[in-house]
Amino acid sequence: MDMNPYGLLALRLAVCIAASVAVYATLGGVVAVFTIPLWGVLLARPLIELASDLRQRVRGAALRDVEGRHFRWAGFPIDVAETADARWLRASQVQRILGDTAPEEAFARRAGAGQQLELRPGQWYVKDSGLVDYLDRSQLAMDSRRNGLRLFVQRQVIDPHRRARERAAR
Repeated sequence: MDMNPYGLLALRLAVCIAASVAVYATLGGVVAVFTIPLWGVLLARPLIELASDLRQRVRGAALRDVEGRHFRWAGFPIDVAETADARWLRASQVQRILGDTAPEEAFARRAGAGQQLELRPGQWYVKDSGLVDYLDRSQLAMDSRRNGLRLFVQRQVIDPHRRARERAAR
Protein backbone atom coordinates (compact mmCIF):
# COMPACT_ATOMS: atom_id res chain seq x y z
CA MET A 1 0.00 0.00 0.00
CA ASP A 2 1.57 3.27 -1.16
CA MET A 3 0.31 6.28 0.78
CA ASN A 4 0.85 9.93 0.05
CA PRO A 5 3.25 11.77 2.40
CA TYR A 6 0.41 13.45 4.28
CA GLY A 7 -1.44 10.20 4.98
CA LEU A 8 1.74 8.44 6.07
CA LEU A 9 2.61 11.31 8.40
CA ALA A 10 -0.88 11.29 9.92
CA LEU A 11 -0.79 7.49 10.44
CA ARG A 12 2.63 7.53 12.09
CA LEU A 13 1.69 10.51 14.23
CA ALA A 14 -1.41 8.65 15.42
CA VAL A 15 0.74 5.59 16.30
CA CYS A 16 3.17 7.78 18.27
CA ILE A 17 0.39 9.52 20.18
CA ALA A 18 -1.37 6.23 20.94
CA ALA A 19 1.87 4.62 22.17
CA SER A 20 2.78 7.59 24.35
CA VAL A 21 -0.72 7.83 25.85
CA ALA A 22 -0.81 4.06 26.51
CA VAL A 23 2.59 4.09 28.24
CA TYR A 24 1.66 7.21 30.24
CA ALA A 25 -1.66 5.69 31.34
CA THR A 26 -0.14 2.36 32.45
CA LEU A 27 3.36 3.21 33.66
CA GLY A 28 3.30 6.94 34.36
CA GLY A 29 4.90 10.11 33.05
CA VAL A 30 8.50 9.24 33.88
CA VAL A 31 8.45 6.10 31.74
CA ALA A 32 6.45 7.87 28.97
CA VAL A 33 9.52 10.07 28.33
CA PHE A 34 11.21 6.99 26.87
CA THR A 35 8.66 6.98 23.98
CA ILE A 36 10.21 10.19 22.56
CA PRO A 37 12.79 8.26 20.44
CA LEU A 38 9.83 6.42 18.87
CA TRP A 39 8.56 9.79 17.64
CA GLY A 40 11.90 10.53 15.98
CA VAL A 41 12.16 7.12 14.34
CA LEU A 42 8.60 7.07 13.02
CA LEU A 43 8.26 10.71 11.98
CA ALA A 44 11.67 11.57 10.49
CA ARG A 45 11.19 10.08 7.02
CA PRO A 46 7.60 11.32 6.49
CA LEU A 47 8.61 14.83 7.58
CA ILE A 48 11.53 14.84 5.14
CA GLU A 49 9.27 13.58 2.33
CA LEU A 50 6.68 16.21 3.23
CA ALA A 51 9.30 18.96 3.16
CA SER A 52 10.55 17.71 -0.21
CA ASP A 53 7.01 17.59 -1.60
CA LEU A 54 6.29 21.12 -0.37
CA ARG A 55 9.56 22.37 -1.85
CA GLN A 56 8.68 20.90 -5.25
CA ARG A 57 5.19 22.44 -5.15
CA VAL A 58 6.46 25.88 -4.15
CA ARG A 59 9.18 25.77 -6.79
CA GLY A 60 6.68 24.66 -9.43
CA ALA A 61 4.31 27.47 -8.49
CA ALA A 62 7.12 30.03 -8.53
CA LEU A 63 8.41 28.94 -11.94
CA ARG A 64 5.03 28.30 -13.58
CA ASP A 65 5.03 31.69 -15.35
CA VAL A 66 8.42 31.16 -17.00
CA GLU A 67 8.46 27.41 -17.47
CA GLY A 68 9.34 26.37 -21.01
CA ARG A 69 10.33 29.89 -22.02
CA HIS A 70 14.10 29.71 -21.70
CA PHE A 71 14.98 30.49 -25.28
CA ARG A 72 18.11 32.31 -26.32
CA TRP A 73 19.44 33.02 -29.79
CA ALA A 74 22.88 34.53 -30.43
CA GLY A 75 22.97 35.90 -26.89
CA PHE A 76 19.52 37.48 -27.13
CA PRO A 77 16.81 36.20 -24.76
CA ILE A 78 13.46 35.49 -26.38
CA ASP A 79 10.34 35.33 -24.23
CA VAL A 80 8.01 32.62 -25.52
CA ALA A 81 4.39 32.20 -24.41
CA GLU A 82 2.63 28.94 -25.16
CA THR A 83 -0.98 28.25 -26.08
CA ALA A 84 -2.60 24.98 -27.10
CA ASP A 85 -2.03 25.56 -30.81
CA ALA A 86 1.16 27.61 -31.04
CA ARG A 87 4.01 29.39 -29.35
CA TRP A 88 4.22 33.16 -29.36
CA LEU A 89 7.51 35.11 -29.42
CA ARG A 90 7.83 38.52 -27.78
CA ALA A 91 7.80 41.06 -30.60
CA SER A 92 10.11 43.60 -28.94
CA GLN A 93 12.83 40.98 -28.43
CA VAL A 94 12.60 39.76 -32.03
CA GLN A 95 12.67 43.39 -33.10
CA ARG A 96 15.87 43.96 -31.12
CA ILE A 97 17.48 40.95 -32.82
CA LEU A 98 16.54 42.20 -36.28
CA GLY A 99 17.46 45.81 -35.54
CA ASP A 100 13.97 47.07 -36.41
CA THR A 101 13.09 50.49 -34.97
CA ALA A 102 9.32 50.55 -35.59
CA PRO A 103 6.94 50.68 -32.61
CA GLU A 104 6.40 47.25 -31.08
CA GLU A 105 2.72 47.04 -32.03
CA ALA A 106 3.45 48.00 -35.66
CA PHE A 107 6.24 45.44 -35.86
CA ALA A 108 3.97 42.77 -34.36
CA ARG A 109 1.26 43.49 -36.94
CA ARG A 110 3.76 43.47 -39.81
CA ALA A 111 5.73 40.42 -38.67
CA GLY A 112 2.69 38.47 -37.52
CA ALA A 113 0.63 39.16 -40.63
CA GLY A 114 -2.55 39.08 -38.59
CA GLN A 115 -1.16 36.57 -36.12
CA GLN A 116 -0.20 38.81 -33.22
CA LEU A 117 -1.35 38.73 -29.63
CA GLU A 118 -1.26 41.29 -26.82
CA LEU A 119 -0.87 39.17 -23.69
CA ARG A 120 -0.49 42.11 -21.30
CA PRO A 121 -1.03 45.77 -22.09
CA GLY A 122 1.84 46.89 -24.30
CA GLN A 123 3.41 43.43 -24.60
CA TRP A 124 2.95 42.15 -28.13
CA TYR A 125 3.71 38.59 -29.20
CA VAL A 126 4.04 37.17 -32.71
CA LYS A 127 2.89 33.65 -33.60
CA ASP A 128 5.82 31.35 -34.36
CA SER A 129 4.63 30.33 -37.83
CA GLY A 130 3.75 33.93 -38.70
CA LEU A 131 7.25 35.05 -37.78
CA VAL A 132 8.81 32.33 -39.95
CA ASP A 133 6.63 33.43 -42.87
CA TYR A 134 7.66 37.05 -42.29
CA LEU A 135 11.35 36.12 -42.22
CA ASP A 136 10.90 34.05 -45.42
CA ARG A 137 9.25 36.87 -47.37
CA SER A 138 11.54 39.58 -46.01
CA GLN A 139 13.36 41.77 -48.52
CA LEU A 140 16.60 40.84 -46.83
CA ALA A 141 15.89 37.12 -47.02
CA MET A 142 19.55 36.42 -47.69
CA ASP A 143 20.59 38.24 -44.51
CA SER A 144 22.37 35.70 -42.29
CA ARG A 145 20.77 37.09 -39.11
CA ARG A 146 17.25 36.65 -40.48
CA ASN A 147 18.03 33.20 -41.85
CA GLY A 148 19.60 32.16 -38.56
CA LEU A 149 16.61 33.41 -36.59
CA ARG A 150 14.20 31.68 -38.97
CA LEU A 151 16.03 28.36 -38.58
CA PHE A 152 16.14 28.80 -34.81
CA VAL A 153 12.39 29.43 -34.61
CA GLN A 154 11.65 26.44 -36.83
CA ARG A 155 14.00 24.01 -35.06
CA GLN A 156 13.89 25.16 -31.44
CA VAL A 157 10.41 26.63 -31.06
CA ILE A 158 8.00 25.19 -33.63
CA ASP A 159 9.26 21.60 -34.06
CA PRO A 160 9.45 20.67 -30.34
CA HIS A 161 5.98 22.13 -29.75
CA ARG A 162 4.57 20.20 -32.71
CA ARG A 163 6.18 16.95 -31.52
CA ALA A 164 4.85 17.48 -27.98
CA ARG A 165 1.31 17.96 -29.34
CA GLU A 166 1.64 14.80 -31.45
CA ARG A 167 2.81 12.81 -28.41
CA ALA A 168 -0.07 14.15 -26.34
CA ALA A 169 -2.56 13.20 -29.08
CA ARG A 170 -1.46 9.56 -29.06
